[in-house]
This record gives sequence, structure tokens and C-alpha cells, in this order.
Amino acid sequence: MNEGNSPSVTRERSYSRVESELSEIESELSEIESQLTEVESELSEVESQLTEIESQLTEVESQLTEIESQLTEIESELSEIESQLTEVESQLSEIESELTRF
Repeated sequence: MNEGNSPSVTRERSYSRVESELSEIESELSEIESQLTEVESELSEVESQLTEIESQLTEVESQLTEIESQLTEIESELSEIESQLTEVESQLSEIESELTRF
């Protein structure tokens, strides 16, 4: 019987081949896990940036609301001033009218 072809040698070669394939699969799995960790880290960073952007957006919206409120107040004041100016112009016209009678 040739020892190179004995069932024991064949099993040993098969076992060695399986161990080699298993080692290769484990190495690939480790690489994939490493890539996954990197992607999760990047995702976490993106989520953090998104949270910061959302916070900034909320602040900007708040500032815009305040500006709109101030503009409304200014428009109201301007309207009041225009009304007072119209009243003063009317009074001036009356005074001029009275002065021209003399």
C-alpha cells in the first residue's frame, strides 16, 4: 500500500485544506469586522455632524423669528410715525392757510 494515498494521509490533507480555508475565512471576517467598525465610526461622526447642523438650524430659525418680530415692531412704529407726520403736515397746512389770510 502506498502511504501517499492512504486514508489517513488523505484525511490529513483534507483536514489541512479545511484548516487553511477556515483560516482564510477568519482573516476575511476579521477584515470585514474592521471595515464595519470603521464604517460605524464614520456613521457616528456623520450623525454627530448632523446633530450639530440641526442645532444650528434651530438657532437660525429662532433668530429669524426674532428678526421677523423686530421687523413687525419697526413697521408698526414706522406706521405710527407716518401717521404723526401726516397730522403735523395737516396742522402746518392749516397754519399756512391762516397766515396767508393776513
